[in-house]
Amino acid sequence: MMDAKNVNLSATSDYNEQDTFDDNNALQQRILSQDGRDSKQENPYIQSKRIWMLPMVATVLFGAYFSVNFQSFVKEQLMSSMNMSNSDYSLFVLIPTLPNIPLPLLIGPLLDSIGPRLGVTLFTFLLSVGMAICMISISTGSFFTLLIGKTILQTAVECQGIAHGGVVGKWFTAKGLAFAFTLTSLFCKIASSTSGIIYPQLYNINDNLMAPMSLGIALCAITLIQAFVIFYFDKHSENYNHSNSSVQSEGTIVQKKKFKLSDFKKFDRMFWMYAIQCPMMFGAFYAFENYLQSVLIHKFLIEKTLAGELVSIPYWIAFSTPIFGFLADKFGLRCIFLGVTTFLSFISVFILWLLPTGENDFVVYTALIIFGIFLSAMCAFLYPTLPLISQKELLSTAFAICYTTKNGGLALLNYLSGLLLGDDDQGYNSFLLCYVILFFISLCLSGLIYYYDRKHGSIINSTTPQRYIDYVVVKRQNRQMKKLTEEQFEK
Repeated sequence: MMDAKNVNLSATSDYNEQDTFDDNNALQQRILSQDGRDSKQENPYIQSKRIWMLPMVATVLFGAYFSVNFQSFVKEQLMSSMNMSNSDYSLFVLIPTLPNIPLPLLIGPLLDSIGPRLGVTLFTFLLSVGMAICMISISTGSFFTLLIGKTILQTAVECQGIAHGGVVGKWFTAKGLAFAFTLTSLFCKIASSTSGIIYPQLYNINDNLMAPMSLGIALCAITLIQAFVIFYFDKHSENYNHSNSSVQSEGTIVQKKKFKLSDFKKFDRMFWMYAIQCPMMFGAFYAFENYLQSVLIHKFLIEKTLAGELVSIPYWIAFSTPIFGFLADKFGLRCIFLGVTTFLSFISVFILWLLPTGENDFVVYTALIIFGIFLSAMCAFLYPTLPLISQKELLSTAFAICYTTKNGGLALLNYLSGLLLGDDDQGYNSFLLCYVILFFISLCLSGLIYYYDRKHGSIINSTTPQRYIDYVVVKRQNRQMKKLTEEQFEK
């Protein structure tokens, strides 16, 4: 009897191995044929209007990114006009980020239920409200009201980004997804880099922040008009889909659903590793930028107006982001490029840390250029990968989780950076060493992502990474089948 049972278990094992092999072969056939089916079944309205939608979604975040980091470019001037201490400034960059730690986890599921287009419109409106409060607060010298305005502004920017990701994920297929995200990122970098020049220069001309803040409000108002255009197009695509209900594939309406806590289990380990990378990369980048001007002034003896302009160098270099987006769409290799990206962040900050105190303009510029290439590549290989490793109906939730981890890391690093620099800004070497260690850990995590992806068939690294969800489903079904079969034989 025991021998018969062993034979049966052996047969079961052989069956499951063969079944897994057959399922994976079927998956490969599905990968080869999916693009053809998608192109035939795609919503014709989205196909015809995508060329008009692209400039709208690519530039709707312009006002947000022009305005949200204004303190980075005029840190010393802002502290002087508002009579801030370093501790006050640390609170100013810390407190507005705190609501963005838990809030995206509420906003993401909400957007999956009501649709991201409404979120884009609502949060774009709140941008103008936040900027207006900030401008009034600076004119009256009210630090408390300034905190309120900056908190509204910061929260609106984050929530607008989550909603924007949901819209892009719906309108653009896997082959154009990275390009759509990186084109958006390009205009965000244009906004941030021009802000880095305009804010210090307009401050010098007017000896106050009213002129650049007014420009920021005007740009937010323009992007609000764009948000209404996005709402119009997306609403009509949904109406078209209702009248052509047989169309149910890439670019079609995503069925609205009620979020359940059990939905978190639908995210694979690969997704959670990317979620951890978000604070290690994006969070660390923005925290580093918030204090970079002080490092340039006190370690490298650069005049404060020029130092404020140099902070924008990474944003200018990041204009190359669409090139990396094209590479991602054309060749894949996302995990390999992610490793190269984190290496660039490590080496750029390592150079700044090794340099002695004093004027080292050429090497400083070189390090900032490398840091800009890091930003450019990060925008192509981090967030644009999320739609490829997330279920479409949970896409806003996926972005919300990653925004939450990023914001948590940003808040912590903003506070830690202020402590390391100290009230006299002389702790710049400790500040730089902290980021050297952080980016090294991020580099190691990129290696782990590459190893995990390679172990599971190099799905993300391939040119058809959108099939990773199918791969995970097949593997999960195989495990469940094996478990059920073994339980039956044990009985």
